[in-house]
Amino acid sequence: MNVVPIVDLCHFGVPDWIGDFQNEDLPRLFAGYAEQLAGDRPFVTALKHIVKANVLAMHAIIGERPDSIFVQSESSEQYHAESPEAARAAGKLDAMRFLSLDLNYGRRVSSEMYTYLMGAGCCPRLQLPVLRATDLCRACRLSGTAHAARCCRR
Repeated sequence: MNVVPIVDLCHFGVPDWIGDFQNEDLPRLFAGYAEQLAGDRPFVTALKHIVKANVLAMHAIIGERPDSIFVQSESSEQYHAESPEAARAAGKLDAMRFLSLDLNYGRRVSSEMYTYLMGAGCCPRLQLPVLRATDLCRACRLSGTAHAARCCRR
C-alpha cells in the first residue's frame, strides 16, 4: 500500500528503568528500540499493544472511579488534496493519521486500513478490547479536529 508510518520514538522522556537522558546506555538502548519498530509489521504490532494497554487501563480506572473522564487530544493538521487526482492519497494519509484513535475507540476502520493492518500481521479480529457500545465511551473526551465527534459512534 506504500504507507509510510511516522512514529514519535521519544516524546516526553525515557522509561523509569533507564533513569534519564544522561544514562550512557541510552544510545544503545534507544537504537535497539527504534530497530524493533522498523517496517509495517513491527509498527502495527506496537500500535496494537499500545491501544490494548490504553483500553485496558481505562477499564481498570473506570472500575475504581466510575466518574472518571479521559481526555485525549489529537493534532489538528489534516491532509488536503491539491488536485482531484490527489484526493485519494490525502484521504489515505488522514486514515493513517487517525488509525490509532479509530482502534482505541472501537471505530470501524476503512477497508483500505483493514487491508493494511491484515497485511502487517494483525489478525482479523484485531485482538483489541472494544470501547464501542460500552460505558467507557461516555467517559472519553477527545479534542482536536472533526474526528473527535466520530469516535464513539457506531
